[in-house]
Amino acid sequence: MFVFATNMLINKRLAQGLLIACFAAFMSSCQAPKKVAYLQNIDDLTAAQLDNTHPFKEPVFVPGDMLNIQVTGKYMNAAAAFNKGSYVDGQGEIKRYSQTNNLGSNSTSSTDFYLVDSQGDIEFPILGTIHVAGMNKQQLRDYLISAIYPRYLTEAPTVEIRLMNFRVTVLGSIGRSSIIEANNEQMNIIEAIAKAGDLKLLGQRDNILLIRTNPDGKRITHRYNLNDANILLSPYFNLQQGDILYVEPNRSEKQGSWQMSSAFTTAVTVAGGISGIIGLVVSIINLSK
Repeated sequence: MFVFATNMLINKRLAQGLLIACFAAFMSSCQAPKKVAYLQNIDDLTAAQLDNTHPFKEPVFVPGDMLNIQVTGKYMNAAAAFNKGSYVDGQGEIKRYSQTNNLGSNSTSSTDFYLVDSQGDIEFPILGTIHVAGMNKQQLRDYLISAIYPRYLTEAPTVEIRLMNFRVTVLGSIGRSSIIEANNEQMNIIEAIAKAGDLKLLGQRDNILLIRTNPDGKRITHRYNLNDANILLSPYFNLQQGDILYVEPNRSEKQGSWQMSSAFTTAVTVAGGISGIIGLVVSIINLSK
């Protein structure tokens, strides 16, 4: 009788524990509405505050960037020498060699671009090594024009520069982990999240991690709170090429992905076996009465 009562008490407590655990899991999975909406206090921002938001700035070149630089001018035959992988056709227009170097093709390969090396340098035709890390497009454009004219050309050339690898990585509790490119060389935190399919319901909107590499190679981190409209005033609202955004899952999603260790699984199995044996013994005792 004592064994039967003990077994009933254990089963009752186990059932209560399971019920409490299920209820706690259900409650933690319910994301509070106040943590879901973006920019909740946006109506509190004044016009003066919004006028002082940080504008987009031209990207600053860092090691690993890919630059497309074209030099044109009145005398195209002379300017062609300053264009990597290019030649001048019969109409005086600059054309690019294809990857197989077939004349007449205007296709572009990655070898036609300038890779900023680990020292922050590029190798430019005629001019040689140029340190570009820390420059923006306008600064590099001014430098090239001053280096080419009037030493090599009798008229100042036109220099067009495009950053070919303006991309941002978004991962974590997001619609789809993505590497997002921006052809216009600018992107903000809201745009990046939208292009990645928006945050999952269980993603932490108030604790998004930014990892950024500066032109000097040093990394910095920053935390965003998308619930707070003051993010619009942040100097980190606009992203830079190479930025990484990580959306951390909330506690409920972390618990859902939790895995039991093999030792714990073994212990649960053994405990279940013992419980079964006890139940069998109790049943035999009851039948013998």
